[in-house]
Amino acid sequence: MVLIMHLITKYYWLQLNIAFLLLATLTGCYEPFMASGQGVQVVHESADSEDPDQYKVISNSYPTLHTKSDFFPVPSKLGRMPEIKSSDNWHVTHKFKDKILIYSEEYQLRYWENIGGSSREAPGSTLFHIWINSSGQPEGWQILKNPEFVVFHRDRYVIFKPEKIESYEWPVVNFVK
Repeated sequence: MVLIMHLITKYYWLQLNIAFLLLATLTGCYEPFMASGQGVQVVHESADSEDPDQYKVISNSYPTLHTKSDFFPVPSKLGRMPEIKSSDNWHVTHKFKDKILIYSEEYQLRYWENIGGSSREAPGSTLFHIWINSSGQPEGWQILKNPEFVVFHRDRYVIFKPEKIESYEWPVVNFVK
């Protein structure tokens, strides 16, 4: 009888361990198990989502860009954005058809110092890029996930086009060498 009780108890603990491991694994991987308000942004795959790395360029082969004057850009889908300053160095990071994406480390730091503190995302997890057309005019934001903050490379896939927000127009300003 003791042997039977020992086997039942051992089997019961084995089932509990397996159930615990499955629960722990699932809660870390699937959105339905996430607590609300954690700020997780799920990008649903679509036929339009693409890997931004396929359009990445060597920044040193392009000139560093600046604006002639400071200005406030249009808001992104995450809300208002800080001022873009003429002292910001903007580097070309991606090229897509006749447009380029530019990124500024100075601007990124200003965002997290001024606005990002109220964001639910970790500082640096979101990288703000600006779409620039062939005449140097800004056309919209492109928000990319920082590769250092994603678990799976596929989590970085985005719809690769300028973000347009109705009723907002970018100011007439050129990014120049």
